[in-house]
Amino acid sequence: MRHTSHPRPLSSLPPYLPSPLPPSLPLPFSSLLSFPSPSLIPPPLSLPSPLRMSTDSRESLRAKEEDPGALPRVPLYQFCAPGKRTDKQAVMADEIQIITAPLVSVRVTSNVNSFTAEKRYDRSLTIGDLKGRLELITGGSAGTMSLEVYDPDDKLICFLNDNDALLGSFNIEDNYRIHVTDNTKKVGEFEDLSKVEKFELSEEEYAKRNDSVKAFLQKNKLGKYNEEEQARIQAEKEAAEKAEEDKASTFNVGDRCEVKVQGEPTRRGEVMYIGEVHFKPGVWVGIKYDEPLGKNDGSIGGKRYFEATPKYGGFTRPTNVEVGDFPELNYEDDEM
Repeated sequence: MRHTSHPRPLSSLPPYLPSPLPPSLPLPFSSLLSFPSPSLIPPPLSLPSPLRMSTDSRESLRAKEEDPGALPRVPLYQFCAPGKRTDKQAVMADEIQIITAPLVSVRVTSNVNSFTAEKRYDRSLTIGDLKGRLELITGGSAGTMSLEVYDPDDKLICFLNDNDALLGSFNIEDNYRIHVTDNTKKVGEFEDLSKVEKFELSEEEYAKRNDSVKAFLQKNKLGKYNEEEQARIQAEKEAAEKAEEDKASTFNVGDRCEVKVQGEPTRRGEVMYIGEVHFKPGVWVGIKYDEPLGKNDGSIGGKRYFEATPKYGGFTRPTNVEVGDFPELNYEDDEM
């Protein structure tokens, strides 16, 4: 006798169906049947539990029964109530899982000004709330502005027209650009400072005021209004210049020298110029270095002071120079 099992259609399955058990037959009848080895019996059909099987999943199963080639219906995004979102939001139906980041980084531009701002917004924001925040950045009005979304290649992606829609329901990714257009505002209205009334005060009127910084410094004899301090600074400056002139007077063009400047390597060379220069006050010494450790070829700003190969010339203060028996260094002697 042959036992035949007819499967029930999926559309008739209840929300919860336990795993089927082997048929319970009377002993005399079942003893006539020959069952294969237990290891060869296929596992029973397992269906999702009622707590994990959603209505969409059951409808997807029914759709597959009616049309085997049909794809399951899967919502694109799922949002939680404000304040209850997690870092990862996922929608699971069968084997499909979609994850969205809670924040998106975008650039904001507008036709009202030429500024570009980089901002991060929560995807749970409504477009109406987003427009309210864009008011502070662009100067446009939330009630009259329109929003366009562009990708990094400046290709138009979509328009944000529905104020009740969520930002995350649109195809917006990091580094996209939201452009604000508000035709009720004049282009560059907030950048033209020529019409802004300014507070102006002449030197004479400023000197008469008692609540100014100048009056405070004069009253407390601070800064340039401290005559004793200014006299001391001037005396130190003149003494330093005198010391440089005295030391430079001991140099001669053609002397071998060694130059030591703090933060730079020690260099040797030949004195080529002594005197004043046009680019800075005081006495300077022109050096032709033995190695390409200089900054010029003996000329600065089109004016030549001595001849040197490019990168072999330079100028320094006399206090950084020592003249004497300083032969050219032979670096080959240090090599093995």
